[in-house]
Amino acid sequence: MMVLKTKAMETEMMVSNSSRYLRFSLYLFFVFSVVACTQEKVEPEKQPAEKDTSTTLDAPSKAPPEEDPEFVTRVAGFNKKTGARQISPQELAKKLSENEKVILIDVREEKEYQVSSLSGSKWIPPANIASQDKPENLDDVTVVTFCTVGYRSGMAARALELKWGKPVFNLDGGIIRWFNFGNQVIDPATKKAVDKIHPYDASWGKYVKER
Repeated sequence: MMVLKTKAMETEMMVSNSSRYLRFSLYLFFVFSVVACTQEKVEPEKQPAEKDTSTTLDAPSKAPPEEDPEFVTRVAGFNKKTGARQISPQELAKKLSENEKVILIDVREEKEYQVSSLSGSKWIPPANIASQDKPENLDDVTVVTFCTVGYRSGMAARALELKWGKPVFNLDGGIIRWFNFGNQVIDPATKKAVDKIHPYDASWGKYVKER
C-alpha cells in the first residue's frame, strides 16, 4: 500500500514539474517573440547627409558670350602684329574684383574717352605715350593698356614695356570685348556707369552688342 502511494506521489511530482517546464518554455517563447517584433519595428536612426562641396570649390567661371568670328579674327591679327602681352577681360575683371593693384591706361583719343572708359583708368593719348615716365612703386602692380580693339594699346604696351623695363599688358579685344562681355564702363566726367562705348568707326561699331 505504501509503495503504491509513493509511486502516485512521484507521478504527481513529475506531472507538476512537466507542467512548470511547459509554462516556463511558453513564457520564454512569448518574451523572445515580443523582443523580435519590437526589433523589426525600430528603424535605424537616419544620419544627416553630408553636404557635397565638390561643386562649390574652384567652380569654373562663367563662359564668355559667343563672339562674331570676323571680330575674333581681326583682333587676333592686331595682337599678332603688335606682339604685345595680352590679358583677357575675364582675367582683368578678376584682378579688379579682388582689389589687386592694377594701373589702367586708356590710350584712345579724347572724343572716345569722353563717351566712356573703364573705372579707375588714366587717359593718356597715343601721342603722349613716349613721354610717360615710369611710375614709382610698380612692384606687384599689373599695368594694362587698352583702346577700342587693341591695336593702338598693343603698340603702347610695347613702348611702355621697353621704357619702363616692366611687363605691360594689352587688354585683349579692347573696350569692345570688355563691354560685350558684360563688364562695366563709366562716364569719366560723372563716374557713373553707362551703357555705351565709342566704337571708333562704323566698321568696328557693328561688333558692339547693345545693352
